[in-house]
Amino acid sequence: MSDIEIRDALVCDGLRVGGLTLWTRPCHASPAEQVLDALASAKGYDLLVTPEYAFTGTLPGLAVDECRNIQAEIARMSRGTLFVANFLYQDNGMLRNETIACAGGDVLHTYGKKMTADEGRLAKKAGLSWLPGNASGAFAWNGLKVGIEVCIDAGVLASEGVTDCDLLLSPCCGSWLFNTDCVKPGGSYVMVDGSPAYMLSGIVASRGAGGPVSDMGAF
Repeated sequence: MSDIEIRDALVCDGLRVGGLTLWTRPCHASPAEQVLDALASAKGYDLLVTPEYAFTGTLPGLAVDECRNIQAEIARMSRGTLFVANFLYQDNGMLRNETIACAGGDVLHTYGKKMTADEGRLAKKAGLSWLPGNASGAFAWNGLKVGIEVCIDAGVLASEGVTDCDLLLSPCCGSWLFNTDCVKPGGSYVMVDGSPAYMLSGIVASRGAGGPVSDMGAF
């Protein structure tokens, strides 16, 4: 049984979403094992989201092979739940920030963070180069259009012309940037943060973009 708490919210007319509450900068001990255990132990959720850097903290990041192995394990356990998990990893001299969405035993979508708040600095510190993503954060799941924007990427989907998401998911680590321009009227927004910098670790969700974000478990 994992000791990582999961905070709840209901979005999109009854979907139960859980956000893992853990501080990801600096990372906690044995992060990958603890996070995998939390995901495997969670029951009754339609959707589970990790904060940014959930498996590593900020540096050094995972080796690419280790990252792919963990992602494959998350895909295997997804089945009836959509898992959205964020990774920082190194690949051939490049530092990447990547979020995967898994359901039904498969990886449905992969999104690489496009903007950089820390990754450029972290990459330089480690003698690496930062490689931003280029794929859209929007994908289809369970009859819904879902968007992913990681931390400082807030607003990227709308800038790319996406304005009809039913649900926007934002794994982050301290930015607490709110931009719901990509969410259609009546859609929902979920942010899962893991930043000790602001003593925040939890989930904020809103049923209905454009209005005030309601506190549904964040602290």
